[in-house]
Amino acid sequence: MLSSYYNFLSKVNSQLDTNLKINRIKYDSNIVLEDIKIDKDFENLDWKNLLSNPPKNSSSKTILELKEISKLTNNRTKDDEKLIYLVDKEPLDLFYPILKKYDVIFPDKLFKTIYNHIENLVIATKQYYNRPRPYQLADFYNIDIKHLTTKTHDTASYPSGHTAYAYLAYYIIVTINNDIPKIDLYDCVYKTGRARMIQGIHYQSDIDAALLLIDKLYPEYLLDKIGELL
Repeated sequence: MLSSYYNFLSKVNSQLDTNLKINRIKYDSNIVLEDIKIDKDFENLDWKNLLSNPPKNSSSKTILELKEISKLTNNRTKDDEKLIYLVDKEPLDLFYPILKKYDVIFPDKLFKTIYNHIENLVIATKQYYNRPRPYQLADFYNIDIKHLTTKTHDTASYPSGHTAYAYLAYYIIVTINNDIPKIDLYDCVYKTGRARMIQGIHYQSDIDAALLLIDKLYPEYLLDKIGELL
């Protein structure tokens, strides 16, 4: 009876040790929280609490997300790869055919001004959470993730910067033009996030966090800025 109990304790302690090791894994172990800077425009914003913490590396949610990414990357098609590289280079290219169909010109200058306004905040948020990319955890769980290496995943994983970028474009377009069906435009946002998962470099929760971040920033902090620029 006692031996069974001690065996049980040994297994529990072993798992706790493993979880501690896994949860210490960060995207960049050299990031110092005190060094993270944001623009003066947001210095009064409680930016560290805009999002919840990402799922722990040892959580069942993260494991399920890794398995989903494994499935996506191992079943990647040539069309998937085309989408990956298109999104990797410029997510706005997904929007242009839709805008052309409705004879709408993308407000490029306006978008760049607004995105430049929040880009450092998005990067600071990534650094603050410092979540490892999926492929950094995959080996610990013996999960096969075939990620495609490009130059646009050299920051922490949470939230997805590309998805935030595409979702901001969505918001700006629907703010200044009501003629285009929102579902068509939102499909571009969905494809952006999905491409990053199929590439093997983002979790679903990264995508969800990016959407939530823009949902919180846009109405309260960015909409007035757009009004000033129009």
